[in-house]
Amino acid sequence: MKVLLEKGIKIKLIKYLYSKNLNSVIVPEIGLGGDEFLQINAMADIVELNNEITIYEIKSARDSLARLKHQISHYLKYANRVFVVIDEKFINKLQIPDQVGILVVSDNKIIEQRPATSSQMEVEFYLKHWWSIERRKAFRGFKTGSFANLSKSKETALHYFSNQQIADLTIARLKQRYKDESDLIRKLILEKRYYKLFPHRDLNPKEMKIEPMVRMSKGKIEFLTKI
Repeated sequence: MKVLLEKGIKIKLIKYLYSKNLNSVIVPEIGLGGDEFLQINAMADIVELNNEITIYEIKSARDSLARLKHQISHYLKYANRVFVVIDEKFINKLQIPDQVGILVVSDNKIIEQRPATSSQMEVEFYLKHWWSIERRKAFRGFKTGSFANLSKSKETALHYFSNQQIADLTIARLKQRYKDESDLIRKLILEKRYYKLFPHRDLNPKEMKIEPMVRMSKGKIEFLTKI
C-alpha cells in the first residue's frame, strides 16, 4: 500500500475540498500572526477561504504529533474551523480539543472522521490576517485612529464596522490576495502537473492595488462582505 507523504496529502486534500466547494480559495503554507511573513507564530499547511477561514494541519506517516498541541492552540485563534489531516496510524494517539475536526488518510483516500465546530474569531485576530500595508491602503482616509498600528486598527475598525463586517472584509481581502495562486494550483492539479506544485509565492505587498474603503459606496462595501 502506497503511503502518502505531505505533498501527496496536500494534493489529495485540495481535490477533496474542491469536491465539496468549487468556489473556495485554497492555498498552502500561510504564516499566522506576522506581517508579510515576519514574526510568524505558526504556519498553516492549508488554508481554505469561503464564507469562513478554515485551517488544515497535515500529519503524514513520517511526522510526529509532538508539536500538534502547540500548533492547534494558534490555529484556533486564527480560523473559524480547524481540522487535522492525519495518517491512519495516528487515529488512536490524537489528543485534541473537541471542536477540531479530523480527516483520516487511509488507502489513498481522505475520510472525515469528525467534523469541525465553527466559531467566531476575535476581531484582533481577523485584523492580524491583514498585512500592515493592506490596512494602510484599505482604510486610508478614516478620521479616527491609524490602521498601520494593530491596536489602533482594532479601535478604528470597531468604530466603523460590526464584528461580522470585519470578519467578512478580512475574508474578502484574503481571497483577493490569494485568488490567482489558488486558481493556478487548481489548474495544475486538474491537468495532473503535480511536479509543478506548489508554485513559489511571489507577492509584493507594495504593488497591491487596494482601493481605500472610504471612497467606496456603501453598496460596494456590502458587496465585498458577501464575496
